[in-house]
Amino acid sequence: KIAADHRLCDERQRVQGFRQQLESGSFDTALVNGQGAELQAFRKCLQLAPACEYILAKLNEHFETQKDWPRSQKFLRRLCCGEFDDDLEGGPEVASIYKHECRVRGNAGELLCHLHTALLPTEYHADSVRQLVHDCMSGKLDSCLMEPHEDWTQADFVKKCLEPLLSIRSKCVRAVASPQAEGGLPRPT
Repeated sequence: KIAADHRLCDERQRVQGFRQQLESGSFDTALVNGQGAELQAFRKCLQLAPACEYILAKLNEHFETQKDWPRSQKFLRRLCCGEFDDDLEGGPEVASIYKHECRVRGNAGELLCHLHTALLPTEYHADSVRQLVHDCMSGKLDSCLMEPHEDWTQADFVKKCLEPLLSIRSKCVRAVASPQAEGGLPRPT
C-alpha cells in the first residue's frame, strides 16, 4: 500500500527519511507480521513532515555556517528517521529538541569565536586546538555546550586545550623581556 502511495514521493526531509527506513528494511518484521506498524509510522511521518521542515529551516536560517558540521548532519538524520517524533507532536515551537539544538549550536558558535579571539594566528593549527574544534563540530562536546559561558576560554575543557599554548606564549614574552633582550637577543655564533 505504501509503495503505491503518491505521498511517498514527497521530497520533504521527514518523508525521505521514512523512505530510507522502508528501503533499508526497518519495517520488514512489521510487514511480515501484518501488524500495520509501517502504515502508522507513515501517517505519523506525513503528519510531522511540516514540523521537521520548519525546524530545519529555522536552524539553517540561524546557524547556516554549521549545517555541514558532522553533528548537524547527525541531527538531520535522527530528525528525518523519526527519532524525535514524540517530541514534535506538540508543535515545532515547543519541541524541546529544537530548543536544545539551538542552545548547543549557539554555544558552539560562541566557543569558536572566543577561541579565535584568544589565539594567535600561528596557534590555530596546534593539534590541541584542531582536536577541540573537531570535537565541537562532531558533537563530542555537546554535553559541555549545554550551558552558556561569559568567556568560553575559561571553561575547564578549553583551558586544558589552551594551557600548553599559553605557557609557550608566556615563555616567549619572558624571553623577549629578559635583561639580555635590552640590547637585543644574543646573536648566534
